[in-house]
Amino acid sequence: MSFFKKWDIARPQWFPDGHTLLFQKDKVRSIPKGQFLSLAVPDIDIYKLNINTRKITPLANSELNEEGYNISPDGSKIVYLKDDSAWLMDSQGNNKQNLKISVDYDYIWGNTFSWSPDSSKFVCKSVQSKAQNLYKLFIYDLTTKKSDIISNQTSLTTLQAPIWSPSGNYIIMYLSAPLL
Repeated sequence: MSFFKKWDIARPQWFPDGHTLLFQKDKVRSIPKGQFLSLAVPDIDIYKLNINTRKITPLANSELNEEGYNISPDGSKIVYLKDDSAWLMDSQGNNKQNLKISVDYDYIWGNTFSWSPDSSKFVCKSVQSKAQNLYKLFIYDLTTKKSDIISNQTSLTTLQAPIWSPSGNYIIMYLSAPLL
């Protein structure tokens, strides 16, 4: 796929249709800070690519970083991270909404979204750094718009990579501990 040579892409994911790819494009944006100083900040946006037509379509590209995304199993929704909050959009990049999850957290950990097989819920990790890095794993239900905490861990162990089972009955993850 030589047409990607001019793009700095990361985290490619296939849509369920098998011919569309979701990816993030990383670039650096410069913000003037003063007469002689400027600040370089990352600007991460979400795009999709139709492999057959090679058409690239921006889905989320504001001045804030949009990252940590995951496509629902039915291909209709994308959950992503923006400004430390969980956001949802349809697969065309429309109907963007901040989910305003009601779990006490400082920020949601990027790259931890995992969908239930029926695309009605997702599991995610949040961090409450004011409470000595308390990591919470929670399930957010799109129908009820409620979240349920299913695990709490301190900074001595961190929850990593939650994944739903194909049946939807289980969520598997692993715990990592710092080297002492």
